[in-house]
Amino acid sequence: MKNLTFIFLLSFLIFTVAMPSCKKEEITQVEYIVPIWKGSLESAPSNPEVGWAYYDTQKMQSFIYDGSSWQVMAQDGKDGVNGKDGTNGKDGKNGVNGKDGKNGVNGKDGVNGKDGLGIEWKGDLSIAPANPRTNWAYYNTTDGISYIYNGYAWNVLAKDGTDGNNDPINEPTLDCNIEWDYISDEFYPSFTYMQLLSSAFSEESECITVTIPKDAVGSKITLTIDANQFMDKTVLSENVTADKVKDGNWKYSPTINWNQEALLSADQPGFFNLNAVLEVNNKEVKRITKRIIYHSINDCVYGFIYKNQYVDSRWLFCAYVNEDNPRIDEILQECLAWDNTRQFVGNQWTKQDVVNQMYWIWEYFALRNTRYSSITNTSSNDTKVYSQYVRFFDQCIDNNQANCVDGSCLLASIYKKIGLDVALVLIPSHCFLAVRPKTSDVAGQEDANVIFLETTLMGSASNPYNEKDRIDSFNNAVQRGWDEFIDLVNNGETDGILMFFIDDLRQQSGIKPIPRTR
Repeated sequence: MKNLTFIFLLSFLIFTVAMPSCKKEEITQVEYIVPIWKGSLESAPSNPEVGWAYYDTQKMQSFIYDGSSWQVMAQDGKDGVNGKDGTNGKDGKNGVNGKDGKNGVNGKDGVNGKDGLGIEWKGDLSIAPANPRTNWAYYNTTDGISYIYNGYAWNVLAKDGTDGNNDPINEPTLDCNIEWDYISDEFYPSFTYMQLLSSAFSEESECITVTIPKDAVGSKITLTIDANQFMDKTVLSENVTADKVKDGNWKYSPTINWNQEALLSADQPGFFNLNAVLEVNNKEVKRITKRIIYHSINDCVYGFIYKNQYVDSRWLFCAYVNEDNPRIDEILQECLAWDNTRQFVGNQWTKQDVVNQMYWIWEYFALRNTRYSSITNTSSNDTKVYSQYVRFFDQCIDNNQANCVDGSCLLASIYKKIGLDVALVLIPSHCFLAVRPKTSDVAGQEDANVIFLETTLMGSASNPYNEKDRIDSFNNAVQRGWDEFIDLVNNGETDGILMFFIDDLRQQSGIKPIPRTR
């Protein structure tokens, strides 16, 4: 985790050589050549390709090109040899007045031999053509075989070669992994929302870690995460290069497509299903299916155990300080309406002006009977995370209740809005406020002593409608805050004091307010 600098008071606080890619033609075994019929021609076609075939009308032969030369597939039969002439008959003897003898009859011509048959190509078909004749041939698109008809049956002429494996690796043997890699087996929307906004959690996975072995170099990996209550569908593809696995297996945490509205509106605990699939070269190698319990957005994670280390995250309470809440303007207007001499000037004037502004806001809540209410427990039995229920600004206003963190965040939101330098003070099992004036009542002195305010004394005035009682309750809260602080100092327990000034924390870690959507 990125280190945070906390402010302490009074000096004691505060490859690419990739795996060779095999070319398909290097490992593909072609068992047969599938003829591509070019018809009857007087000469061979130009620029032939493997498998081209034609019938040569001059040579009366069928040829097929094997990649280097034309090979004879079939040829016409030759004419039969003419029969020999018959022997002439002998001359008849002269008879008395006899007739001349007849010449012998010539023998008949021999019968011509039958013409040879060339292949008659019928093209690409899904089934054999009907009523075939001898030497009809076609390519069957269903089984990838070329057939020729012999007059009685279809015989194999050629088969498609079997493609070799073009993948650089044997995917099923890869030791890939997908794991739920969160601060806990349970899910905390407030933590994740702040993790997305703050730079302080740069070392923690958003929730998933993918492990790819170094022998996957040259492969394409694709991670698909199905949509669920808090995530939109996420599809991420990466090429495994040598530089990614130079230190061994490559572990990376994908960026999740979070549903912001769902994170902020989770006001009750429940569960969601996580489904993720990892593919290597379009072949599934790993899948994770997990049911995960989630918590309310009000559950603030103030500490957790991650990789066997305890992480103090009490500063996350500051995310519930929301000076942008629109209801603050209504409160300020009402405070000013009570006395037209009042002005909210923040730290521009004296320390006494800072105290006065702090009181006017205290008075507002005293008149509305907003009281301390110690509700901090959550429904969690999580052994890896420590959390506390924190009400949002609107919830405190609507319910007139606040515990120590609620009340401190409530007042801090308004004090920051009017320009005061405000902090949450975290001591063991407790929280209260501090305001740091920029000016002093004594000329030339700056950064005078901090004003502490014990927020659990909200609503402590015996008669909130009596101005003196309201002022007394405020002064008691200031004194109580100082006493709690100085007691720890005097007892040498300053290590237990953390002061988070909101402005400094916002600038340092990018922490933002968590808005309430309901």
